Amino acid sequence: IPEGFSTYNIGFAEYRDNKLFLGYGFGSTDWTQYPNMPVYPKSFVAVINYTSMEVEKSLEDTRSNGFGGPTVYAPSSFIDENNDIYFISDPVGIYDYNSPSAMYRIKSGSTEIDPTYFFNFSAAANNEKVPAMWYIGNGKAIVRSRINGQSIDTDHYFCVIDVQNGALIKKLDLPVDKGERMVNGVIVEDGKAYIAVNAADRDYIWEYDPANDKLTKGVEFVGGIDYILRIEKLK
Repeated sequence: IPEGFSTYNIGFAEYRDNKLFLGYGFGSTDWTQYPNMPVYPKSFVAVINYTSMEVEKSLEDTRSNGFGGPTVYAPSSFIDENNDIYFISDPVGIYDYNSPSAMYRIKSGSTEIDPTYFFNFSAAANNEKVPAMWYIGNGKAIVRSRINGQSIDTDHYFCVIDVQNGALIKKLDLPVDKGERMVNGVIVEDGKAYIAVNAADRDYIWEYDPANDKLTKGVEFVGGIDYILRIEKLK
């Protein structure tokens, strides 16, 4: 651990081809400095041999920050139909309010960050930052975003992105979600995404059909519920 830092920030993890790809960074536990916590200017992806649990190498990047951070319930990475790994950074999660949220790719068969791919989501979305991401198939994903510079538990939005081309498609026309970065808010079943929205007045589950770009209001929870913490698919 570098001087001035005291902990590892552990982030996304993906398993592919007998290797674990683990996002991480370095952080501080000196809360006397909060909210101006020290920020280490690099993020890392450890490539780990699953059989031996030996770290084969660590990939470094300085264009963004927050591969490792307390995402807890919500995912920030996935493997698509081409066996490519995608992951997105959340700098605010490690108290970096300057770096952008950016998407990276590690192509199938590779153990290096793809040098031809870098999607600066913040630049495309009014400098918003992304604490969570869910793949919905056919090269598209839903990201949960929040206004830059705001608390990690402030208002959130849901956007659809083109993963393979690295582009923002649209912000979904949903009520503003009242926050909390650690919510698992999306599940995908039969090609449709079901999105939990904790709105200011009521809590909803919405259905989004990417095939025809249609949003449908589903279950509405009226009275007696404070928060939808997670939405899950049970087998």
